Amino acid sequence: MRIAQIAGFLGSGKTTTIIELGKRLRLERGKRVAVIVNEIGEVDVDGKFIRDFGLEAKEIIGGCICCSVRRDLLTTLEILHGEYGPDVILIEPTGIALPSQIKKVTSKLKFASEEFAESAPVITLVDGFRFKELFRDLQHFTRRQIEDADIIAINKIDLMERKFELELLKSALNELNPRAHVLGMSAKTGEGIDELVSIVLYGIGQLPAIVEERDLDSKVLSEIGGAGIEMKFESKEYIGDISLKATVSNMLVRIAEVSLEMGSTLIGHIKAHIETPAGSFRASLIDLRQGVSFVGGLKDIVKEGKIAIFATIKDLSDEGIRNIIKTEGRRTLSRANMRFEIEKHEHEVSSSV
Repeated sequence: MRIAQIAGFLGSGKTTTIIELGKRLRLERGKRVAVIVNEIGEVDVDGKFIRDFGLEAKEIIGGCICCSVRRDLLTTLEILHGEYGPDVILIEPTGIALPSQIKKVTSKLKFASEEFAESAPVITLVDGFRFKELFRDLQHFTRRQIEDADIIAINKIDLMERKFELELLKSALNELNPRAHVLGMSAKTGEGIDELVSIVLYGIGQLPAIVEERDLDSKVLSEIGGAGIEMKFESKEYIGDISLKATVSNMLVRIAEVSLEMGSTLIGHIKAHIETPAGSFRASLIDLRQGVSFVGGLKDIVKEGKIAIFATIKDLSDEGIRNIIKTEGRRTLSRANMRFEIEKHEHEVSSSV
């Protein structure tokens, strides 16, 4: 069994990459694939989205698997091995995880059957479109993620000028981590995914070992807070795909705008998963200049559904982020003439109209 870690900062494209990897490993290579998704908050968005594509997914929420919930990672790996028997497990750590600390756990994994798990090279995604901004605001943390990588995959090259920006970034990354193999890819268009499939299955030559350092708290190092909510909604009138996406887009944009007004210097990732009787979709915002992107959609009009929202934002506390999401969620849905219930994870439910 191969265990592959697809790391990278918030909004770098990990979930989309994992879905493309999973589909190709399953459909083209005949592999049984499972995914472990980690979020630092109590609301899972990516796991719901990954299951929309028919992949086996398990969530580890409430902390980072590279520090506070390592035991949960081992338990989840053992459960997947025993119940599902995958050929490949793809791990999507939270965007503020340090890859070397996760590899330290998985590389020593041994199952009761005496079968050892094989660790594939650590793949770290770099957001080619906004790398300069991230490196400026989170230089120490971004450097650590890059230094921990065996493979550095520059994602979103479809948004970059190939001959200048891409080659310049490759050179800079090679200087930060001379031991890593650097490649360009686009999870959106599929370019470079086949190379990652081969790397996951077979590796890439003899890579120097990562130098182990003392354990660090990645959440403290990144200064990133994270929180989310889940809610049920009911519209007074039937609504379609375009109208519901417009409402969700307004909500995510307002969360970002208010967060910046409250003192944040960087939006990590604001994402939502919407589930209805007529279909589901995912909404994602990492940069107000690019707006909200969507994957999936509704096949018919609906009156009700569920929304899970999760946001990771620099310089704000978890509770501060949660309050912003609740406030803007209420305002946006009320303006769209929707009733809603915010589900509390202490099993209480608060209602509003």
